[in-house]
Amino acid sequence: MQEQSQSLPMPPVSTRDGNLRCPHCFMPSHRRTSEEINITTRSLLFACTNAFCGHTWRATLTYEYGLVPSAIPNPEMAALPMRTPSRSEVMAAVREARLGADGSEIDINQLDLFAAFTAQA
Repeated sequence: MQEQSQSLPMPPVSTRDGNLRCPHCFMPSHRRTSEEINITTRSLLFACTNAFCGHTWRATLTYEYGLVPSAIPNPEMAALPMRTPSRSEVMAAVREARLGADGSEIDINQLDLFAAFTAQA
């Protein structure tokens, strides 16, 4: 008789609050503290929620690049890198924007019901 390994379902980890899974037991963790190193870098301390594991670790959160320029740029931070998307990424976004909720292509010649209201504003 062959043994089957049973894996437990993984609890959800909220990505909105920046929590990570424990690298040892894969359970959710809690961010315990954070400390600003400089304007673009923070040092974070995480603790595993699994009482039997108890692993704690330090991680780093850093600024990589901007996607959209700031409307109120900080002159001291003018050297922050910006990412320019490739043509293929832009075209993929345009194609995605042309798709309806059901995945069918939207007719770009179709009049917009609210276009008259936005033109007056």
